[in-house]
Amino acid sequence: MKFNRIFNIFTFCLLVFLAGFGLAGCAEKNKNSVQAQKFAGSESAPADNIPLTKESSSKEKSSKESEHVRICSSVKTVKDEYIPLLNTNVFIKTDGNSHGEELADRIEKEIIYYHKLFDQYHYYYDDKNEGTVKNLAILNEHIALARNFSAEKELAELLKKSLNLMELTGSRFNIFINPVLALYDGLFSPFPVVRKDPDSQKIKEALEKVLSAEKAKKIISFDENQVCFYGSDLSGLSINFGGIAKGYVADKILEKFGGEKFILSLGSSTIVSCGRTAKIGIASPYYRTLPLFQVNLPEKIALSTSSTTNNYYISESDGKTVRSHIIDPETGYSQNYYWAVIVLCSDAAVSDALSTGLFNIGEISEIMRIIKQVRAEYGCFLEVCFVKDFSAEDKQVTLLMTEGFEPNINKEYEGIGIAEYKKLSEN
Repeated sequence: MKFNRIFNIFTFCLLVFLAGFGLAGCAEKNKNSVQAQKFAGSESAPADNIPLTKESSSKEKSSKESEHVRICSSVKTVKDEYIPLLNTNVFIKTDGNSHGEELADRIEKEIIYYHKLFDQYHYYYDDKNEGTVKNLAILNEHIALARNFSAEKELAELLKKSLNLMELTGSRFNIFINPVLALYDGLFSPFPVVRKDPDSQKIKEALEKVLSAEKAKKIISFDENQVCFYGSDLSGLSINFGGIAKGYVADKILEKFGGEKFILSLGSSTIVSCGRTAKIGIASPYYRTLPLFQVNLPEKIALSTSSTTNNYYISESDGKTVRSHIIDPETGYSQNYYWAVIVLCSDAAVSDALSTGLFNIGEISEIMRIIKQVRAEYGCFLEVCFVKDFSAEDKQVTLLMTEGFEPNINKEYEGIGIAEYKKLSEN
């Protein structure tokens, strides 16, 4: 990956945007309140805006007055700090009547609850300001002391699901990656900066502290919502829900408000639609204003993405290697197999986790093994697309996709810069 090529694409910081969502100006106004801060969701890069695509029709524009778009606000900690909701721009699109606005209020309140619960760095008062939320930050303190923790139902549920997905992905999706991530603190940028890699010996030492699914089973057990920890020295061990929390939240919103009509965008990480379909534009790594292709997103199917282009740096070692924020828990470095991974799934937590977990796997046979195992485990609709370079000089990419992904591509939009479509063999 050449430096000038990265420079050409760094300004396009989104991977995903909603066709016709109409939020470019609104998001830009809110930009100052959503600067990057450490949160459980930091592994997934936030979106700075959601622009209209060139395909937006006059009909779509005229309908905006009948639609309500909520740009969710930040959340206050016990120290009076204001943290962006799920560390990203969260948008809720509903009907523009009083019911739609009231629905947006209820959805936002629900998301705030989960934000407080899954934040690994900050502490929050409960809704009545009568006590502190027993969240992930407090759970991590208990791990270090090897003390059992009586968790909220949803926190225990997400931990159990995360451990299961770790096992299914061979620990490539990994919630214990914090020791390695800490070495990259402050290095990643939305701009093409050249920086020195962390010390290789320190990465090696940090990897020894990253649990595999097998080791996690020996250290963590559950008694309903009671989380139990075993081990003589668990210092330095902590949990990061950054690769799954947004998807889990999307599932909970669909579960509670499944009879309503809305679109929920949790930054560039996960998008779901309820009571309607949506067209989602997938950003090109080479073209600033035109989507690579569009996805026709069915109702209650999540679309999750991970991308190299908006949170990275150029390694000083050779001046061209890209280090992405999506770290491989086996090597301690990011791989450069793909520009992006796009996952469609009826289980949003699964789609969120797999968009991260599959990103650093180059072997197609291993990818298909994981996909088959996850489908069997959860009985879910699951399709995946990988955006891979075909010709950097010609600004073209290859789309590698599972059999069921292609029918969801919007054939009315021609696409740009796609040299070839390849289906992954599922035999």
